[in-house]
Amino acid sequence: MSRKAEAKIVRRKTARPATPINAKTASETARGCLLRNLKSHFEEFLIEAKLHDLYLLDSILMDFASINRGPDSKAAESPLAEAFMLALDSDDTYVKVPSDNVETVEKFLAMLDDSPQGKEPASEPAGRPNLVVFPAREPRAEASHAS
Repeated sequence: MSRKAEAKIVRRKTARPATPINAKTASETARGCLLRNLKSHFEEFLIEAKLHDLYLLDSILMDFASINRGPDSKAAESPLAEAFMLALDSDDTYVKVPSDNVETVEKFLAMLDDSPQGKEPASEPAGRPNLVVFPAREPRAEASHAS
């Protein structure tokens, strides 16, 4: 049996209701749907992923567990993103900027470049942060999970 066929069987066996039964708020309903989707994606990933991808994700999730200090922590805006950056051996830090503020942040970074400190060669590579803009994803239609 192929990996894809196994994934389809696993998905059918673990089908969940579209919304949690005890959801009292729209937020709880959305969280329940998102958790269902993530479980489905992870089940498929665990069946289809190559060994090095499994090691990478395992390392990222272990780092996430050690970085994450709970929802009230100010240590990192996204502990999961920080764990990915660590796994990728990146010196950058993930900061979420609302899409309507990206231009303002870009102007601020340009202002840092133009400042006298920004023009002096540093003895250490302090540098300014790089801004990487991830385009917003359009919500996609939910696939029907009818049996």
